[in-house]
Amino acid sequence: MRSLVALLNFLFISISIGLVQCKSTALPKSADIYHWAVNVPQPSLLAKIAYNPETLESNVLS
Repeated sequence: MRSLVALLNFLFISISIGLVQCKSTALPKSADIYHWAVNVPQPSLLAKIAYNPETLESNVLS
């Protein structure tokens, strides 16, 4: 019984550490938004937006 509790504690701690590591690396810091007109061969940059996942704020960079 004690070994089962120890195993569950170990798994919980391992999963928690994994989630914290995924949270910090999974989200990009900025995103580019493009506009692609039908008659133009390539898209043009419309905006660049930065996002802070800790404060949940976004800023338009250009």
